[in-house]
Amino acid sequence: MYEDDVVELAIEADSVRQQMADGNLAVDAGDRAALTSIQRMCTLGYSAAAPENFDEYLALDLRRAARCSGHDPAQKPVGTVIRHAAELVEAGCNPHTVLNALAPLVEPATVEEQAAADATAPREAPAPLDEAG
Repeated sequence: MYEDDVVELAIEADSVRQQMADGNLAVDAGDRAALTSIQRMCTLGYSAAAPENFDEYLALDLRRAARCSGHDPAQKPVGTVIRHAAELVEAGCNPHTVLNALAPLVEPATVEEQAAADATAPREAPAPLDEAG
């Protein structure tokens, strides 16, 4: 039952990652905060304070990360994918499987590509200083 949903989540995560890598999706500070949270959960492993409530803590942290991205799903694909992951965990899907499905969203190449794109983005020229005559 959940397997199809998890596959769909993985496809969504990979699609958003590809859009970011291609430069078709602008990533703002909120998205970066959300992605950092997800990267921590996926790469370092998620350790909840109470193992018996692991699912609840993970779903809560996923929802927090999604809120960092924004509230408008049409404008915030990063938050939409993370929200979908939270819904799957809340519905009883294996949390580790959900985190594995989210992993493409925060692959190291994506973070490096975005940093490179940010570094090469044209910057606004500073205004000339008024010189006292």
